[in-house]
Amino acid sequence: MKLNTSVKKEIFAVLAGVAAFSILMLLIFVLLGRFDLSVALGTAAGASLSALNFLLLGITIQFAASCDRKKGAALIRFSFLLRTIFIFMVLFAIFKSDLIYDTAAVIALLFPRLTIVVRGITEYVSKRISGQENKFVP
Repeated sequence: MKLNTSVKKEIFAVLAGVAAFSILMLLIFVLLGRFDLSVALGTAAGASLSALNFLLLGITIQFAASCDRKKGAALIRFSFLLRTIFIFMVLFAIFKSDLIYDTAAVIALLFPRLTIVVRGITEYVSKRISGQENKFVP
């Protein structure tokens, strides 16, 4: 299945945001003097897991959009269940591992959401500055 152009655009934007937030988090650990290999591995594991989760979400949404309403909704719910189980299984392995700093992995799971929020704020501010914001009239 070929990804839609808009889905690719969103996925690459989120991947770029995850990478940027990962670098920022690693820099914060360096500045605090708490950086070691386990932090880097935790960041890589969490960032990879969150990026994979977002990619699978995008693929599911695109596929569900081509189905009828009932089948699409069921597909999205089932995908959410499978992705959540997979994330908990990986997190369980991370928590059991002594090689990976689990806090860094968990924080990195929040990076796609942070990226989406930052992009939304940035787009809103840039539209407002240029005078192109949508006027909401109740």
